[in-house]
Amino acid sequence: MSMETDLQFVVVRSNFDLNLEIHCRQRIGPDLSQGQYAVAKTVIFEKQDAGGCMVHEPMIRVDRGDAESLMDELWIAGIRPSKRIIEPQNTDHMNGEIDWLRGVADYLMKRNKLTQGEAKLETDK
Repeated sequence: MSMETDLQFVVVRSNFDLNLEIHCRQRIGPDLSQGQYAVAKTVIFEKQDAGGCMVHEPMIRVDRGDAESLMDELWIAGIRPSKRIIEPQNTDHMNGEIDWLRGVADYLMKRNKLTQGEAKLETDK
């Protein structure tokens, strides 16, 4: 659980199949330091006609921090965004991030060689 929010998520791989188990709890009570929680239970699906629309009330309502906490837990469990999320307008930003990470890796590799006496850093000219 990475963030301090009202909702806390834990995502674990099932012991019996390839599914993920998502657990959720919410701090409750007037004194949150007492460690009182309400635990989310199994979601129940109700049958609807084929033409039926989504129910007006959501299954769960979360704020941005809680949504990020769930995304963090899914990431830790090994879940990554699908390829359809990567749109052309996002690739420039991602390529910039990748270039930056390559630069960091290159710097660290050169620094590691320097500590072993094998190379000099460009900044040490």
